[in-house]
Amino acid sequence: MHPTQNPPTPGTLSGAAPADLTDTPAAVLRRAALYLERHGWCQHVYYDRSKNGLATSTPPADVLGAIGMAVYGGPLLDVMDQDRRGSAVFYAAYGALCHFLAATGRIDSPTAPSWLWTPAEWNDYPTTTKTDVIRALLRAARACERPAPGTTPAHEPTPRERTLR
Repeated sequence: MHPTQNPPTPGTLSGAAPADLTDTPAAVLRRAALYLERHGWCQHVYYDRSKNGLATSTPPADVLGAIGMAVYGGPLLDVMDQDRRGSAVFYAAYGALCHFLAATGRIDSPTAPSWLWTPAEWNDYPTTTKTDVIRALLRAARACERPAPGTTPAHEPTPRERTLR
């Protein structure tokens, strides 16, 4: 290897560095949406490991797999492993997404359960699309950092985010 070359790190394979342990849920959710936009979306598994029959380090992901890529920087067998370093960041983003999906009626709230849902079940529902998932991630990010009345927003929506509203 040439001295000016840097060996790839797990985070650089997904197009984003692993989350800093102080990352906000909004930052993680935005990176998850970006990951899905760049690398694709799937259903029923965290990662579709065989894109066109070839193994890939940046596989299409479901909503939880995308959050995992945003936090850990690479695909994992179990993104919900609570013993993994960074799991608090993962669960903060997951909680923000759950809250948003429940508040908007996409999944049941903990106080009014019926027959569905977790974000994974919502992701896998036959009528859910990649656009639905990306929009939900971006809207959940905005919702969890919504400023108090009379203050300046922490993040101004990008033109792409405005089209997904």
